[in-house]
Amino acid sequence: MTNALYELALNPDIQDKLRQEIKEHLAKHNGEFKYENMKDMKYLDKVYKETLRKYPPGGLVPRRALCPYTFRDTKLTIPKRLMLWIPIFAIHRDPDNYPNPDVFNPENFSDEAIEARHPMTFLPFGGGPRNCIGGRFADCQTKVGLVTILRKYKVNACEKTMIPYEFEPTGFLLGPKGGIYLRLTKLEVSGIIYCLNYQSFKYIGGIMVGYFEILCGVVALFLAFYYYSVSAFDFWKSRGVRGPKPVFFFGNTIDVMFARIPIAYYIKSLYEEYKNEPMVGLYMRRSPVLILKDPELIKDVMIKDFVKFSDRGFTVHERTEPLSLHLFNLEPKRWRPLRSKLTPMFTSGKLKDMFGLILECADHFEKYLDKLTAMDEPADFREVTAKYTTDVIGSCAFGIEMSSMSDKDSEFRKVGREIFGTSLENVIRLKMRVYAPKLYDWLGYIVPDRRLAPFFTKLVTDTMRYRKEHDIYRPDFIHMLMQLKEHPEKLMELNRYLAELTDSLITAQAFVFFAAGFETSSSTMSNALYELALNQEIQEKLRDEIKSNLSKHGGELKYEHVKDMEYLDKVFKGTYQTLRKYPPGPLVPRRSTSDYTFTDTKVSIPKDLLIWIPVYAIHRDPDIYPNPDVFNPENFNEDAIQARHPMTYLPFGDGPRNCIGARFAVYQTKVGLITILRKYKVVTCEKTMIPYQIDSSAFLLAPKGGIYLKLQKLNP
Repeated sequence: MTNALYELALNPDIQDKLRQEIKEHLAKHNGEFKYENMKDMKYLDKVYKETLRKYPPGGLVPRRALCPYTFRDTKLTIPKRLMLWIPIFAIHRDPDNYPNPDVFNPENFSDEAIEARHPMTFLPFGGGPRNCIGGRFADCQTKVGLVTILRKYKVNACEKTMIPYEFEPTGFLLGPKGGIYLRLTKLEVSGIIYCLNYQSFKYIGGIMVGYFEILCGVVALFLAFYYYSVSAFDFWKSRGVRGPKPVFFFGNTIDVMFARIPIAYYIKSLYEEYKNEPMVGLYMRRSPVLILKDPELIKDVMIKDFVKFSDRGFTVHERTEPLSLHLFNLEPKRWRPLRSKLTPMFTSGKLKDMFGLILECADHFEKYLDKLTAMDEPADFREVTAKYTTDVIGSCAFGIEMSSMSDKDSEFRKVGREIFGTSLENVIRLKMRVYAPKLYDWLGYIVPDRRLAPFFTKLVTDTMRYRKEHDIYRPDFIHMLMQLKEHPEKLMELNRYLAELTDSLITAQAFVFFAAGFETSSSTMSNALYELALNQEIQEKLRDEIKSNLSKHGGELKYEHVKDMEYLDKVFKGTYQTLRKYPPGPLVPRRSTSDYTFTDTKVSIPKDLLIWIPVYAIHRDPDIYPNPDVFNPENFNEDAIQARHPMTYLPFGDGPRNCIGARFAVYQTKVGLITILRKYKVVTCEKTMIPYQIDSSAFLLAPKGGIYLKLQKLNP
């Protein structure tokens, strides 16, 4: 109606012609306006349809394919579930369909003009069985409204009338930007009497009221949700923190949410866009998140004021996902006593005791590599190295022969793939944990974890029971967990929140040690081999050091000798250079446990605010690491390390909540690399991914499609 009145105000000749038809019609029927007679008003119908041509309510009509379909007279076939858009607005403004399409011309709907066009060139209400069910009702109420106005009033433009017409870009339906302002002038009273009989009024009015109430309810709910969603979007602006502009419902993470871009790349783009800012504010849906860039502020959060940021910010789903009760996720009140009891497992002394077990796995690894080399085929070294690290974890942590290298159907390797795989279920669970944790808790009752939790619960409980029944002692992770289970009072002395040491809590620690222990190390190994394959001179230099060191010690590799390999230390040293380019986690999260004001700033944050330390972006900052995309072990010579702020290298985090298993990861990774490089040359192949691409749907930073390389056995 408003669009029709807008055009009639700009085209008074058309308005006068329509008014004349209205007067003649009412006079013909003794001043009564009945439903049955409405169809006789031909010019009103033309004006109504021409309005819908220029201003269809929706700019397009969507459809989705329910099965594969080939379009007639073409070779184009589309798959099931492909989205189709019918561009109504564009069709209605096509000059080949409607000459001078921007001109309001009711004669576009004369009988001759309609007959000359394809019926699918006028689709304001769609077409076919799923057209608008209320099209006729809309027709009736609009025409009655226009007749009511035009029979007694003249519609004119005014100083506030928008000329030319502009569409509102943020509207759900096509609508004018800023409204349509017009002026009504009352006409001289005539003898025409407007009448709508009682039954017609009762029928039409009842429908109008019902639809209007529903529409108002829907609009009210949408507006309430909209304002709730955007109400927090002034959080960072009010604190003087710069950042990208958020969008309704999604905040700033829509591209990450739908896996259009890896989170590592997204955060790096913000890091570079706000290069001179110490921090960047963004929104994950409606929740504010702070990216800290300044190394001194990072040090405050991770070390100096750790007590105020001792929470990692992850949600523990105790009932729906019992394996989430692990050390990495736990809130400070349960993390602190548990960490203190598990830390002795990862001391230098313990690692030295386990070094022999790592070497046993390395011997099996060498035999596996011999078979692999004999096949003379490219192999995915993400999988190759994961088999090695899975067996190391099995031996050192569980005292179990997991046989990942000897048995291609190893149950433990299958489970490992499931944990970090990018299956649809895994991706959905990950996105829900991050973006809708409360909904995830609720849905977890409906779709519980039927695979991983039962597997690890049985593994841990059976292993503990067997050792207890047979009085078996091994100085490994399972023994440490057995001690905690049998003597929970040791933890109770430290913290009353661990009064009940459940099987779920014990199992969750075993789960995270298995998952993190094999995945991060295998990822680091495969990434290192990828870079060494691309940089043969670095590989040769490292191999020379390995051979020299082994020769010096009679061909024997011992725990204390590993640290003497200085170039290996540069390539890895805490896996320095590889983990600089490829940190397992692209960011380190922390959550404030109290209100906090950052040093030398006016920025204050409330309790429970999430903070991201952008590890990947810092590691790729050219001001910190010159030519950051180049693999250069000399980035970690003593002079280079001394010249940098210590908070510019954070692959394992830092402070009291750094990675508890970092030392173990370093040693199993170094031994694995020594095992490969002492006897084999690593080279690229036709399946090697160049350049490296990150998988946008993976939880940790991982290559897209794997890392394919070839091994060549060296002469003795």
